[in-house]
Amino acid sequence: MRDGVPNWMRFDVTDSSLRFDELRVIGAAASDQRNHWHARFQLEETEIVWDKPVELRMKADVAVQGTPRL
Repeated sequence: MRDGVPNWMRFDVTDSSLRFDELRVIGAAASDQRNHWHARFQLEETEIVWDKPVELRMKADVAVQGTPRL
């Protein structure tokens, strides 16, 4: 966490990253039950307000990777 105002539950999480491993795609139109999908979000200029509802203002570099279908 880079900066924030705890009393307002407002936080600057710029330069943080989120990584998701072994994702499955499940949907009405298409699905893939194999857990080979991966995603990474590198957060740039990102602010979160932890309230109901959670507010997220984000600019991010997103990379999604999966094994091609055979």
